Amino acid sequence: MKKLSEWEVGCLLESLNLNNFRTVFKQNEVDGLTLQNCHSVEDVMELGISITAKARVLFHEINIYKVSGVSSNKLQNLYKYNKKV
Repeated sequence: MKKLSEWEVGCLLESLNLNNFRTVFKQNEVDGLTLQNCHSVEDVMELGISITAKARVLFHEINIYKVSGVSSNKLQNLYKYNKKV
């Protein structure tokens, strides 16, 4: 996860139905390393997700990705989806 680019993080947000936060993450230059360093819901909120419930969703996913990584299949699907948009 820590090697994800800002663009890939944006794609990940879209896959989690959090695409309305993509712009603020881009403005804040949030990349995979930034996500890797989130240790609480409050850390996620500091990145620009102002809705606590949405921050919890992303924090939960971040913890999963910390353990299992972001699969290459998931990234390929994100690339395909975002090229169509």
